[in-house]
Amino acid sequence: MTAETAAQGQHSLKFTDAEGLEKSFNPHLVYGPGLRSGLAVGTFSIRVEEGASFYHEWRDSSNPYRVGPSIWFDPDGSIRASGQAVAKAPLGTWIDLRISCPLGRAADGKYDLTIAIPDREAVELTDLACGSPEFNRLNWYGFVSNATHPATVFIDDLNLRAESTRKAELLSVEKIWDQGGHNAFTDLIRFNDRWYCTFREAEGHVKGDGKTRIISSADGTAWESVGLLEEEGIDLRDPKLSITPDNRLMVVMGGSVYRNDELVGRQPRVSFSEDGTNWTAPQRVLSEGDWLWRVTWNDGVAYGVSYNINSGEPLEWRLNLYRSTDGVNYEPVTKFDIPERPNETTLRFLPDDTMVALVRREAGSKMCWIGTSEPPYTDWSWTETDYQCGGPNFIQIPDGSLWAAGRYYPGGAKTVLARMTTTSYEPVLTLPSGGDTSYPGLVWHDGILWMSYYASHEEKTSIYLAKIALE
Repeated sequence: MTAETAAQGQHSLKFTDAEGLEKSFNPHLVYGPGLRSGLAVGTFSIRVEEGASFYHEWRDSSNPYRVGPSIWFDPDGSIRASGQAVAKAPLGTWIDLRISCPLGRAADGKYDLTIAIPDREAVELTDLACGSPEFNRLNWYGFVSNATHPATVFIDDLNLRAESTRKAELLSVEKIWDQGGHNAFTDLIRFNDRWYCTFREAEGHVKGDGKTRIISSADGTAWESVGLLEEEGIDLRDPKLSITPDNRLMVVMGGSVYRNDELVGRQPRVSFSEDGTNWTAPQRVLSEGDWLWRVTWNDGVAYGVSYNINSGEPLEWRLNLYRSTDGVNYEPVTKFDIPERPNETTLRFLPDDTMVALVRREAGSKMCWIGTSEPPYTDWSWTETDYQCGGPNFIQIPDGSLWAAGRYYPGGAKTVLARMTTTSYEPVLTLPSGGDTSYPGLVWHDGILWMSYYASHEEKTSIYLAKIALE
């Protein structure tokens, strides 16, 4: 870091090359973003001094690695992209670059480049060829000073993000249930060509003997009750649906116990159905104090995160990742090292078996965290986002992009849909909602995103179903 010069502010990153280095690629800076979907956009400012040889390149983690965008800066100020000369920048002058390249299923082996040089018209290039036509994920984001003699390059204002190439449009939203006193905390799934939506019915947001209602529909319009799970003295809440490897519907629920309006205990419950109508009695899983908030099946194994609050001082909220082959008996995988009261967590799997976690937090900045891990899911990389997310859920649609939903507070509680990557979360659509709201279920069906959620903007807390186009 140096204060000699900067594109913005007072500091920049300085690369100083020298003679006699054992490796010509030193010095270099590499970041492993792990981006796998969406439109990756990288921007930075660079100042190349006389005699410098420098390049910026994107690669995946294959062996041998595959190259995406590749930008070279020659000693005379010439700039080459994908092997061809595209511009010449004045030495000792700050210039700005923007590179965008689709990843995942949207990848086409091409990228766009914009070069902004002071007092000149910007150079805008499209459909440049990636170094490898198969490049479709970004695991290595590098800046390399490649000279074999003394030379200097400065870098500033680095930014890398992934943007969805789709836009969200609300097609419709309908109230589908309001028969309970307080109807809340939904989930949604397709099972045997029918829709199933589950939620809690009670007299209020917390306390009381909450019951888990399951309703079903053939077309998403006409709904009927197909199950009501209840347990005397237990508040069954936050039900979540999944399909077991042997094709049964499974619902996991929190089971809270209140005495004189005070929480005195809790333990998760599960219930199963072969036909979506006949359900087993709620069965306890894990241990007293746990709250297994959702399970996600992958290759015959259910994974879920339970949060547990200790009773000592200081108060500690702990997250533990568990696995199960039957949905009933669980074994620990790892603990999540996340500060500031982490709790509700949704897990999903990318096609390469990378596990992605979206985690709500209740203290400090309260911004949600996103984590990624490869099998066996014991080592995690975490990113703090710029937004809160209550009742978090997310889904990967066929083009590889991630879409999330939850509670946000843009001047009051609202349920929102958000663009998501493995390192970012950005609300883009606010659903008709307000007050007590959120806890969405998400299903991609017939090219439409279907989303269940609850809200109280029409006075009574009720269950809604939205259809959203992602174009």
